[in-house]
Amino acid sequence: MKRLRAIQIVFAVIFGIGLSGQVIAQPTGEFITISPAGSGSATWDPAALAWLVVLDPKLDVGEQESITITGNHAAGQPNPGITDLRIAANANGTQILLTVTKIHHIDRLLKFSPLSPDTVVVSATLDSFLGQPGSGPAVDLDAIQFFFVTGGVQNEIICSRDVTFFEAGSNLYGDVTIGGNLKKLVVGRRIAANSSGDLATFDIGGSIDYLEAGELHANITVGTNGGSGAGRVSTIKATTGGGTNFGNFSGDFNGSLDAVDLRELGPTTNRGFIQILGDLNADLTFEQDINDDNNGDPVIDVNGALTSQIVINASDGGYDWIGPARINMVDIDPNPPGSEDQAPYYNTSSSTLGGGAIGLVPFNLHGADSSPAAGAVVLNTDFLTQVRIRHYGPITIDQSVLAVKIERRTSYYPGTSNAPWVDISSSWVADDISVSSRDIVIPGGENMNRFDCGYEYRITPIAGRVSCDIASPVDVTA
Repeated sequence: MKRLRAIQIVFAVIFGIGLSGQVIAQPTGEFITISPAGSGSATWDPAALAWLVVLDPKLDVGEQESITITGNHAAGQPNPGITDLRIAANANGTQILLTVTKIHHIDRLLKFSPLSPDTVVVSATLDSFLGQPGSGPAVDLDAIQFFFVTGGVQNEIICSRDVTFFEAGSNLYGDVTIGGNLKKLVVGRRIAANSSGDLATFDIGGSIDYLEAGELHANITVGTNGGSGAGRVSTIKATTGGGTNFGNFSGDFNGSLDAVDLRELGPTTNRGFIQILGDLNADLTFEQDINDDNNGDPVIDVNGALTSQIVINASDGGYDWIGPARINMVDIDPNPPGSEDQAPYYNTSSSTLGGGAIGLVPFNLHGADSSPAAGAVVLNTDFLTQVRIRHYGPITIDQSVLAVKIERRTSYYPGTSNAPWVDISSSWVADDISVSSRDIVIPGGENMNRFDCGYEYRITPIAGRVSCDIASPVDVTA
């Protein structure tokens, strides 16, 4: 049952002293109404030239209240703006169903008592813009059940528990910090730190069920609270325009994604699936597996170029790559045996994919993408200037010692020689060998004991000296 409301008299401050000493009056005819009566107050803030609104409906545990805030505007005046919209926490588990109309902007929507242990669940429909650069978080609440803002969001979103549904019709410019699960976030235009496209920071304590925007410019970390099921990702889309406000956007994903795995969460319609209609320029790291076959459709579908690195089983826990990927119209599938592009050791070159790669830890040699390619015959009457050994993921080497063993044998055609392999590693020193992302680079030169005509060469990583460049390095596959 609702508590009896005390009689409250609110004196609206209609003027104040501006910085230059002049009186700043409330615009003639501008006002804000809050219904039902007694559920909150609106006070004109002359310093901010906007309204301060406090909602305090005095609810008991588990009760909910539907509140409507309505503004108006005088001739020649913009719609009223709200500097702070504060929601009081009177009892645990209360729910506020909020509708805001004819309000131009809301700088901050926040819990009135941020240290209160009581949880307020907010659902809101805002016919306005939300947030103001440099003015603190646009949203700072306990839990969000439903949230729709017709305009854009221009500062940080903080929610200590779950966000069930959040849609912004325009851009989302700001970081996102969610203590629980992000069940659905749809942004009609761009997600970024600002209008320049700098990378926003997403810190998601639990899992991501669904995230969609026209463009993604963000470093996304999932599972930071470490709870059961934390870190899982179901659906991420950059689709040139999401939600109700479609626009002509690139469909690119720039930044990074660090998660436990990619898998189906909840309903079977919410399958493990990443769809990028532009270019994937973000490194994707999955500690465990891509654990969804998506009914045979691509689990990772990139319409443009893959310029970045996708790492699977980054924890080296024996997890697998399940489900096909489609990159720049090339299908890489772990399922059909014998295919040239059977995952994880596909043959397609990085340049065909867009410069990037998909690697399952521990990374193997990408023979077809090495230079010269594994097993290739180099028609040359002279020596090779260098050999580049490429892998499916980033590597590192111990440069204090020679990281690879280099052998050769006499042969005028690969595979026909019965001559013994001879170790010629002493022709190089540790500093000669370098690493560039996924490549080991070994120089040749005029030294006849290096890469010369008439020989086959075999190059083998030495245990403990060539490692996958991940958080806890492990040896590459020899």
